[in-house]
Formats: sequence, structure tokens, C-alpha cells
Amino acid sequence: WHQVLAPILAVGVPERTLTLALSGAVGAISFAALTAFARGLGASTDLALATPFVLGMLNPTQWVFRYPIILLGHGHTYGIAGLAWLVLACGVLATERWAVAAFLIGSAPAVHASLGAWLGLLALLCGLARWSEIRPHIAAILRGGILGGSITALSLATHLLTRDTGPAID
Repeated sequence: WHQVLAPILAVGVPERTLTLALSGAVGAISFAALTAFARGLGASTDLALATPFVLGMLNPTQWVFRYPIILLGHGHTYGIAGLAWLVLACGVLATERWAVAAFLIGSAPAVHASLGAWLGLLALLCGLARWSEIRPHIAAILRGGILGGSITALSLATHLLTRDTGPAID
């Protein structure tokens, strides 16, 4: 996120404007994720489109879970963005849009490194376990996965090349 936002700040876009845009983008990803997930579980198009609004009204963050799953309306933007990206990838995967799902999974570590890495590992293990069903779609999966993985690799390379070296430790 910093790699995208820092240049925009550097050209003079006010921080408040950028914060509002980022919050809107994270909300949009969350809404798309909840819709895709509902659709992947078999909901009709109308019900899937209503899902984010219904969940917003039900306010699941108040359901007394030990570790709440928060996709909307909270200050931890990166965690929400990472979780929403994973839910979106899983929802798209459930609708069998192989190339798009593989792109989302491949680029997930660029959105949230640890959540994205775990999603990639889990998707790989599940794909191997269901190899006979996945095999006919391997070209689309590779196409999307390579593109998403390239974005993650570019993000990592940018991070490694532009980071401060930091102090040496004795």
C-alpha cells in the first residue's frame, strides 16, 4: 500500500483526500468480496448483491467472538484490506473464475504479506488435493497466477531496493 500511496502524496495530493479514497477502495473491496463469496456459496445474484448491506445491518462485530472478523467500518485499514482481498479471492475461486482467482491469490502477498502467503499455500495444497478437477483449467490458473505473482514480486523488489538499511546490530 505504501508503494502506491507514497508517490501520490509526493505529487501533492492531500493526506485527507488520499485517506478518504483509500477507505473507499477498501470498502469497495469488502463489498465485492462479500458479494463474490455469497455468489460462490450459491446465492442468487440479487441475494449476493444484498449480502454486504444485510451484514452491515446485522453488525457481526458485536456477536461476541474472541477474534472478530471485521471487513468494514474499522480503523485497521491494512488488516481489513488484506482480509477482504482473501475473501474476494476465495469467493471468485468458488465461482470457478480460475484466471481471476489465481491473479487475486498471486497478488495477495502484495496486499497483506502474511495473509497472502498463507492463502497461496492453502490454495496450492487444495489444488493439489483436487488435481483431477483443476487440471483442465491449469492454463488459466497459470496465466492469472503468473500475473498476480509478478505484481507481488515487483512489490517485494521495490521494497528491498528502496528501504533504509537501518542500523547494524552487534
